[in-house]
Amino acid sequence: MRSTVTYILRLLVDTDDPQTLRGSIVSVLEGKPRSFSDRQSLLDLLSAIARSALENQTCQEGNGAESEDEIRRQRTRSEMTDDG
Repeated sequence: MRSTVTYILRLLVDTDDPQTLRGSIVSVLEGKPRSFSDRQSLLDLLSAIARSALENQTCQEGNGAESEDEIRRQRTRSEMTDDG
C-alpha cells in the first residue's frame, strides 16, 4: 500500500558558506521540527522518516487505522459540508 506524508523542508543558507546544507524538516501532522547540519545528516534523517512511515503503515494495516491520505480526505469532505 502506498501512502503520502507531507513535510515542510526549511533550508538555511549561510551567505559566507553557501555550499553547507543546513535546515529542518517538519511533519505537517506532528509539527515537530527535526534539524540537520549537513548533507549526510539530511539523508540519514530522510531514511529514518521513511523507515518510520513504513513501520507506521504496517501497524495501521494491522489494526485498521486510517492513513494520512484518508484523514485528509475526510477533513476536506467535512470542510466542504460545513461551507455548504
